[in-house]
Amino acid sequence: MKPFKTPRQQLVILRDRGLEINNGSKAMRALERETYYGLINGYKGLFLKRINGKLKDPEEYITGTQFEEIYNLYSFDRELRHLFIEYILLFESNIKSKISYRFTEQYKEPHAYLVMKNYSSDPKLLKDVLGTIATISNTISSRSKQGGRSPIKHYLDKHKSVPLWVLIHYMTLGNVNFFL
Repeated sequence: MKPFKTPRQQLVILRDRGLEINNGSKAMRALERETYYGLINGYKGLFLKRINGKLKDPEEYITGTQFEEIYNLYSFDRELRHLFIEYILLFESNIKSKISYRFTEQYKEPHAYLVMKNYSSDPKLLKDVLGTIATISNTISSRSKQGGRSPIKHYLDKHKSVPLWVLIHYMTLGNVNFFL
């Protein structure tokens, strides 16, 4: 276990390794906000000296490397991840909607998503199909016991069944994989 270091001590370590820090208080705030591990360990690789293609040991930064460069790379990566997640969530919503529509169109009986024969008959997938059915059943059970305005509870109380297009919003893409 590495010993605890304050942000000030972390900056000393970075300076000792050759990293230029132009604004110590700003760098210290960045370390407090983002953590040394997330900020430095995640992004330092591009800025470290190498000998014959291998990282120099002990670590040493390429001459002229500035803390701000590492922080800017970290910030760019975070913004890029946020942009991707927005579109991934849109894709997820769209694909889950299409899956629930197609499955419900083919299997019209209530609770069709709990019937094994409505899934792949491939014996290699049996455990996965059973896991999917168990996940669906557990989701219905746990959500129906919640207080407040749970759509699953509402459909069970009013209609004695939960349509897949409602249930699908409580499932992950991994859960809906076997509806295909």
